[in-house]
Amino acid sequence: ILAVPYAAHNATLEAIKPELNGKILVDIVVPLADGDPKAVAMPEAGSATEEAQALLGDEIPVVGALHNVSAATLNKLGHAINCDILVCGNQLDAKKKVIATLQQLDIQAYNAGLAESARCIEAITPILIRLNISKDVPFSHAGIRIWAPHH
Repeated sequence: ILAVPYAAHNATLEAIKPELNGKILVDIVVPLADGDPKAVAMPEAGSATEEAQALLGDEIPVVGALHNVSAATLNKLGHAINCDILVCGNQLDAKKKVIATLQQLDIQAYNAGLAESARCIEAITPILIRLNISKDVPFSHAGIRIWAPHH
């Protein structure tokens, strides 16, 4: 799992690339704007997930996941993640393995499409950050929940 500030994303990928053969990289990095976590600065590749896949090549599957889980929630290892996870990537088998792993942790995860879906998924994060720091919202650490409407 790659969880670094976006400024360290590419350098970290370059450094660990030799160790990733035969592995799946789960990229949870969101390209937040410098000095403003309530905005994204999407890279030329479209998203951090797509950038990682381009940098690592097709031999190393990159799966984008956990982008919309607050850092505070991720840091509480003894607590359950209280939201659903949108998973994207270009290799279906890799996505299925990541989804199965997340489900072992009693987390609902969904296949959200190819790596280009990360453009939308990563862009949701600053909206959640804005909600989480708002004094108008009666909760913090908001995430995404996929549910069926009541009929």
